[in-house]
Order: sequence, then C-alpha cells, then structure tokens
Amino acid sequence: MNTLGIEQEASPNGSDHEPADVVDAPRFDKQSWLDGPGDLDEVEVHVDAIGGSVTVRALTAGQLATVQDQCLHMKNDVMKVDSQRMAVLKFARGVIEPQFTEDEANVIAHKFGRSFNLVVGVIDEISKASEEDVQKARRRFRPRR
Repeated sequence: MNTLGIEQEASPNGSDHEPADVVDAPRFDKQSWLDGPGDLDEVEVHVDAIGGSVTVRALTAGQLATVQDQCLHMKNDVMKVDSQRMAVLKFARGVIEPQFTEDEANVIAHKFGRSFNLVVGVIDEISKASEEDVQKARRRFRPRR
C-alpha cells in the first residue's frame, strides 16, 4: 500500500508503481462518441432575489471556445479579456430554463450582482472537469505505449 492508501500490484513490466485499479481502457469507436449520451450536467440553481430557480446546463467545449473567442481582443499589443461580456454570454448560453437572449442576459447582469454571479459560477463549475475527475482518470487508465 502506498502513502495514498492505494494497494498496488506489480505491473506486467515488473514495476510496482501503478495502482491496482489501473485497467486497460476499452476502445470506443466513433459511433460511441456520436450516439452516446454526452456528459453535460444540468442543475437547478435557487436564486433568492427572484424567489425561484433557473435550470442551467454545462457549456459544450464548442460553446466555451466561441465565448472565449468573442471576448478576446488585442489592445496595445496585449491580449485583453472582456470578462463582463464573457459572463453575459455564459449566462445566455448556460441558462436553459427560462431561456434568455444575450441582450436579456446583459440587462440581468446590470440589475443583479450576487445572483448573476452565482448562476455564472455554477455554469463554470459544471462545465469543467474537476481536478478530482482528472486525477481519478489518471489513476484508472494508463496511456497506450
């Protein structure tokens, strides 16, 4: 057992540096990605200021890339991020019930503080892989050699 409390077995190559839960990952074909269920979490977020809740969905990788592209610009040879616009775009794309346009999300951003930031924060949180998920995947699967 190592210092993390993970039991280890000797690996096929004689090394005992891989945890016992390391497995060869099954090989998936293209259709598994295309027809699979996806991994976009949906969460109800209670917002005290409005006395109700909204449903938010994680942003896809494509949506996040588009938001970032729309919020980056050069100024005096320095890349700048329009963080206000980024939050508005995330809100408009991530809140799915009720749905808001970009203009409506902008109005909300100027009218609400903590509530708006709470919703955008939840969208950010569910849109990324947590460090725990990444570490778990690293422990579970070994790279192909």
